Amino acid sequence: MIDASIVSALCAWVEGVEYLPVDPAVAAFIAADEREITGALRDIKHVLTSARVAAVIAKAHSLLGSEPSVACDIARLATLFVGTFATDEEAENLLALCGDAWKEYAAALLEIGEYREALSATDRARFYYETASIDDEWDLERGENSVLHKLQLLRLVEGSVLYRMDRFDEAADSVERASNILWSVFNNPKGYVQGRTIFASIRLAQHRYRDALDILKNSAEHAREQRDTETLAYILSLVGGCYVRMGETENARSCYNTAVEMFTVLGLTAEIPRVRTGLALGLIQLGRYNEAIAELFEARETFFKLRMSIVAAEVAMKVVDVLFLAKRFNDIEPLCLEMISTFEKAGAPRKVQEALSHISQLASTKRITPGDVERTIKFFQALRLSPEVELPSEIM
Repeated sequence: MIDASIVSALCAWVEGVEYLPVDPAVAAFIAADEREITGALRDIKHVLTSARVAAVIAKAHSLLGSEPSVACDIARLATLFVGTFATDEEAENLLALCGDAWKEYAAALLEIGEYREALSATDRARFYYETASIDDEWDLERGENSVLHKLQLLRLVEGSVLYRMDRFDEAADSVERASNILWSVFNNPKGYVQGRTIFASIRLAQHRYRDALDILKNSAEHAREQRDTETLAYILSLVGGCYVRMGETENARSCYNTAVEMFTVLGLTAEIPRVRTGLALGLIQLGRYNEAIAELFEARETFFKLRMSIVAAEVAMKVVDVLFLAKRFNDIEPLCLEMISTFEKAGAPRKVQEALSHISQLASTKRITPGDVERTIKFFQALRLSPEVELPSEIM
C-alpha cells in the first residue's frame, strides 16, 4: 500500500500544480506497484478535474528540455489520472485529453531515450485522438485546440521516435505529412519549422548532407521571422552536424558553440550534452583530441544528472575511443576502473555495469582494443532501443 503521506502530498501538489515545484511524491507514486497505484487513485480522485489534469500535462511539457526524467514521471502520472475522474464534459474533449497525456508521455520517453516505449505511447495517443467523435468543420474552427491539429503534433513526435530507431522512411513520411498540414490547414509556422527541422535530421542521418543543409537554412529563416529562439538553437546544432560530416569543422564548431549558448540561456539543459557530443566529433576530425575528451566528459556528467545512464555509458566509451586516437594509452585503464564505481553509484542498469566490468578487465590486462570499444558502444546503442537485448559474446 502506498503511504498515506505520499497520497496526501500528491493531492496537495495536484491542487497547486500550476505554481508549486515538483513534489517528491510524484516519483514515489510512480515507483509503486501497479496494484498499489490503482488503489491509491481512488483516494486522489476527488481532487482531479480535466483542468487540473491539463495543468499536470502542461507542467510535464515545461520540464521536457531541462529535466526530462522528471517530465517523464509527471507525464506518466497524467496518463494514470486521465479517465480516473468523473466529468460532465463531452466525450471528444475527454478523449482528446487522454491523447494529450499519452502524447506528452511519448515526448518525454523520446527525450530520455526510451524509444520503444515512446512509440507505444504514440500509438495510445493516436487511438484516443482518432476515437474522438468530431465534426470536421467544427473541429477545424478550434484551431490549435482541434483534434486534427493535435494529431499533427503527435505525428512529429512519432517521426522523431522512428528517426531515432533508424526507421527513416517511415519517419520522413510521418513528419512530412504533419508539416504540410500544420502549414496549409492551420497556418502554424512554428509547427511547420519544427517538422522541417526533424525532416532535415532524417536527411542528415541518411548522409544527404546538402539536402539537410538546404532544408535547415530555409527553416532558420522562418524561425527568425517568428523569433523562435528555441527552434533556431536546434537548427544551429543540426547545421553544425552537417558541417562536421562535410569536413567543415570550424564552421561546425561555431554553430555548436552558438547553439550551446542559446540552449543555456533558454534553460534547455537536456540538449546541451547532445550538442557537446556533436562538437566533440568535429574536434576529433581536427585531431584536437584533448579538447574533444573534455567536451565528452562534460556531456557524460550532464547525462548523469539527467538520469540517462545508458547514454552516459555510450559517451564514456567514446572517451576511451578517443584516448586510443590520442595515443594516451596509460589513461585508459584508470578511466575504465573509474567507470565501474561511477556507474554503480549512478544506479546504471545491470547490463551496462556488466559491459563496463568486462571492458575494465580487458584494460587491466592490457588486452583492450579499439574494436572492443566499438562493440561496446554499439551494444549500448542497441540497449537504448530495446532493454531486453543481451550482451553479445564478444564483450562478455
